[in-house]
Amino acid sequence: MRVKQPVSRSLARAFFSIIALSLLTSAIALFTLASGQRDAEAINLAGSLRMQSYRLGYDIQRGSVDLVPHRRIWQQTLDAPALQTLNSWYVPDEVKQRYRQLQIRWLAVDQKLAQGDYAWYQAQMDEYVARIDAFVLSLQHYAERKITLVFAISFAGGASIFLLVFVTLRRIRQQVVAPLNHLVTSSLRIEQGHFDTPVPNTDLSNELGLLSRTFNHMSAELHTLYRSLEISVEEKTHHLHEAHQQLEMLFTCSQALNTGKIDSHCFRHILHIVCEYTGITYLALHTSDGWQMQEGEAALHLDTQVLPVVMMETRFGELRWQSAQRPVPMPLMKSVATMLGRGLFSNQAQKHYHQLLLMEERATIARELHDSLAQVLSYLRIQLTLLKHAVPEENETAQGIITDFSQALNAAYRQLREL
Repeated sequence: MRVKQPVSRSLARAFFSIIALSLLTSAIALFTLASGQRDAEAINLAGSLRMQSYRLGYDIQRGSVDLVPHRRIWQQTLDAPALQTLNSWYVPDEVKQRYRQLQIRWLAVDQKLAQGDYAWYQAQMDEYVARIDAFVLSLQHYAERKITLVFAISFAGGASIFLLVFVTLRRIRQQVVAPLNHLVTSSLRIEQGHFDTPVPNTDLSNELGLLSRTFNHMSAELHTLYRSLEISVEEKTHHLHEAHQQLEMLFTCSQALNTGKIDSHCFRHILHIVCEYTGITYLALHTSDGWQMQEGEAALHLDTQVLPVVMMETRFGELRWQSAQRPVPMPLMKSVATMLGRGLFSNQAQKHYHQLLLMEERATIARELHDSLAQVLSYLRIQLTLLKHAVPEENETAQGIITDFSQALNAAYRQLREL
């Protein structure tokens, strides 16, 4: 559905008008101020002409040689750029006229001074200074009028902007805020369960009118969606409750494995916990070490499900179960099988650790036994050698006994080194 008069277009038109009016007011004020950038300089230069006129009179009285340079400076001041801007179109005619009269009058004065008619200058100096004062006064009035004009333009622009903002806000209140308040009220009633709350302002030609019509249509279907949402929430709550029970069961099983010694009693306890939480009628664990543990009895009319118990790519056994009620989630049983695999892996690690401890203890005993017996056997070999030298060779019987004893002693020494 198309909107005849969008709110965005109305707001954009109002904002554009406000911005355009602000820019126009600012442009006029800035132009006025820009045209008066050199007003202070022009007034200062015009005031300096008066002092320079008196200086010319002083040079004439004392016959100074600086009269010609001072005349040149007077001419340069009169033709300064700040004063030349007074010939612009926006400068009042009074200021232009007085400036032109001053220029014309200076031509006559400069010509008299060049001719050496100093008495004439002394007689006309007061009248000429009065013209300069009138010119300065006109410049002052011109600058004051500019400031007054800027103030008036700013005030008129501000008043116009305020009026335009007031009209815009009033229109927004009637076509936007009021319909939105009605929508909020209806939304609050729908939140309380009252779905029979129609929204007015459906005759508006903007987005709020379309929104009101759509809201009324939506509230008619919201009741059905709300009921279906309640059913969905109940299902999700049930699933979350089951997930919480499963996590609690897995945590309890993990706590059962968190012991210093993992043995068959730990695994029987885990099987008991799983059966208690899931309602499984038969649960058995068969391991590669020959352990066969179970909870409950297998039924012939029920299907037996089997999962391998694997850890670190090593198969430690299998997990079997039967459920007479509802089926047990397979991810849950996989988690149980993984936990049992980790427990069996830890059990084998403990066994290997104990075997290593036993072998290390045996090696220590053998090392100590080797050291003590080696000393005794070495001592016997030395004594036997001394005995052999002490017995005469003619005594063949004693020599044979000594030889046999030496052979037996050497064999014992070799066996001791092989330990």
